[in-house]
Amino acid sequence: MNFQPSEEEALLREAASRWAAERAAAPGDPASRWSEMAAFGWLGMTLPGADGEAPALGLVEAAALVECLGPAALPDPLIPAIHEAGALIAAGEGPARARWLGGIADGSALVVPAFFDAAGAGAFRATRIGTGWRLAGTKRPVPSGARAAAWLVEAREETGAPRYFVVPRECAGVSVRAFAAIDGGEAAELVFRDARVEADAELAGLSPERVDTVRAAAVLLACAEAVGAMQAMLAATTEYTRTRTQFGKPLAANQVLRHRMADMRIALEEARALTAMAVRELSAPTSALARAALVAATRAKVAGAARRLAEEAIQLHGGMGVTDELNLGRYLRRMLALDALHGSAETHLRRLADLPGDRFAEAAARRFPELAAFRAEVRAFLEESLTPELVRAARLVTSVFPDPDIGLRWHRKLFARGWVAPAWPVEYGGTGWSYAQRWIFETESSLAGAPALSPLGLRMAGPVIMRFGTPEQKAHYLPRLLSGDDYWCQGYSEPGSGSDLASLATRAVRDGDHYVINGSKIWTTHAHHANRMFALVRTGDATVKKHEGISFLLIDMKTPGITVRPIKSASGDHEVNQVFFDDVRVPVSCRLGEEGQGWTIAKYLLEFERGGAITSGRLYTALDRVRRLVDGGDGGTPRVLTADDALAFAAVEVDIRALEATELSVMSTLAVGQNPGSVSSLLKLRWSEIHQSITRLGLRLLGPDVLAFEPERPLYLHAQGGVLDDVARPVVAAYLNARAYTIFGGTSEIQREIIAREWVG
Repeated sequence: MNFQPSEEEALLREAASRWAAERAAAPGDPASRWSEMAAFGWLGMTLPGADGEAPALGLVEAAALVECLGPAALPDPLIPAIHEAGALIAAGEGPARARWLGGIADGSALVVPAFFDAAGAGAFRATRIGTGWRLAGTKRPVPSGARAAAWLVEAREETGAPRYFVVPRECAGVSVRAFAAIDGGEAAELVFRDARVEADAELAGLSPERVDTVRAAAVLLACAEAVGAMQAMLAATTEYTRTRTQFGKPLAANQVLRHRMADMRIALEEARALTAMAVRELSAPTSALARAALVAATRAKVAGAARRLAEEAIQLHGGMGVTDELNLGRYLRRMLALDALHGSAETHLRRLADLPGDRFAEAAARRFPELAAFRAEVRAFLEESLTPELVRAARLVTSVFPDPDIGLRWHRKLFARGWVAPAWPVEYGGTGWSYAQRWIFETESSLAGAPALSPLGLRMAGPVIMRFGTPEQKAHYLPRLLSGDDYWCQGYSEPGSGSDLASLATRAVRDGDHYVINGSKIWTTHAHHANRMFALVRTGDATVKKHEGISFLLIDMKTPGITVRPIKSASGDHEVNQVFFDDVRVPVSCRLGEEGQGWTIAKYLLEFERGGAITSGRLYTALDRVRRLVDGGDGGTPRVLTADDALAFAAVEVDIRALEATELSVMSTLAVGQNPGSVSSLLKLRWSEIHQSITRLGLRLLGPDVLAFEPERPLYLHAQGGVLDDVARPVVAAYLNARAYTIFGGTSEIQREIIAREWVG
């Protein structure tokens, strides 16, 4: 999925952003703004021409336009008039289409939708009278209804079927009451009392599918506008906190405030990526269920994020934030207007919760249709190679990745197929796949239930050896890493050095052709299985800056003087250890890079640890496993799914979709050779938080059965026969183990600080 703007889109963004900045400073009156937008061609760019020629641009460009107009927070009815009323009139048939479409496109005729029934959905009625129709009921609110030339009215006939009429303003029997709108514009209430229209006022040929698609597009465009407003609010807040001082320091120097702004930035990036993905998906054919889920999830995420960001921006501006001296209140009011017209976060979350089926698998299958043959090849391999035993073992893993008796079995099957290192360059044994192919492979593997591989070798040791290793080191380590003959652990953290890794004290003293190492490492995952460790050690003296006196060593775990002490987690898992070094002699030839270059290498490696994986598929699989608790899973006890439970599942699904969209956006950026920035911290932060949310859902559904705990590990080596079935058995341990997800690889606080440094300053 390509998120990069086309040349037309880039030019449109530039022009729209410039005009929005001018109008933010000097809004002018609504009629003049509308005329200017018409003169730019913005009103008609997505509508067919008078002679039936195809629209010049599509939904992607429309979303780009409204996003760029978002910072101006204009109350103009661009979305309702053009992308709802205009789009439906363009899709219809009959004299009404011919009469109004040209004027809508050139700005001479403002037609707005009148869809909201003041007395409740379906209360507005249409009754056939001779060759015409009688309309009765009240419509409220109608955006810009008092100055419109006509209204596109939705009514229900006696059978309950919807009918659509373009009712001109001069129609007898219609009274109009204008009122001020929350966003600074105006709206109206229309009361139809025995209002009669001729048959030619009806807009014929509108299928329910077409109406639903048009309304879905309007909702996504509202999301795009919110994204533009979010960007402006965050920029204003960042600038304010940089220049406003308290207690002699800029507000941006306060870590608490910086981290709040980091969360604002994360919300913006997720909203932007999810909206871009949804707009592109809706531009292609899709099923009604997939469309409904796509729109509900996107609006739920973006509407909620936009409102929270506006509230945070006001809070961080202090007293000025709640006044009309600044634009922040204006932005919040505009977000409320979008909620009123296109649905709030709560409304759309409920819609998503009420939808049936496995929506992710269907959505994933539609990604990258040009690679359908490759997807089929991956699925065929997974079906042939994944045994029920491996799938069951993967389901019962309660730690971050399985023990090597499972992980390495799958590793070696992938190695035999040549697919074990998709991200590696071809010259080192990689597949040569595109980013899209890698996404398909990782996602399909997750959906099929394949075990996760240890990232310590393939994703961490391998890339740094390729980047910093000598030819001899590459020739020795990389083939063994690919084949699984070497199994790696990481020697970073120490009892006194966790997040402050540069304070590490394990020392390596040069003695001829060897380093002599003394000290210890802790939280060393799978050190009891590994035969290799990559480790940071201090080689500089006390006068050297702590970041500069660190070197990176590749250590054989069988070297005399190494002792591994197991540490059992609160979950009952043994995955971490403390490793002691007592006069351990490591050849200098096992140093990676130059002496003192360890910190540079470590930072390079952390980018792979924090953001190198495609995790959305595994999160969906984990969520689906928890959902299986509802129907009883493998012969277990069914559990009741309450309305609140359904909302909780929907909320996690929304978060996963946003993470998936962010991953795809990053892939698109990397594919054109651009640097996505500190997004690896964003991905690690959100992946770990979402994973924890999934495990909390498991506890919620398990109820009193949380009391039952199975201490044996690993669970897959123990046959079923206890109190709980295979679906329920790992839930409690997985929850307890997941407490570490926001700690290892850099705590969530560290990730927020990294994001704040780059994006907040």
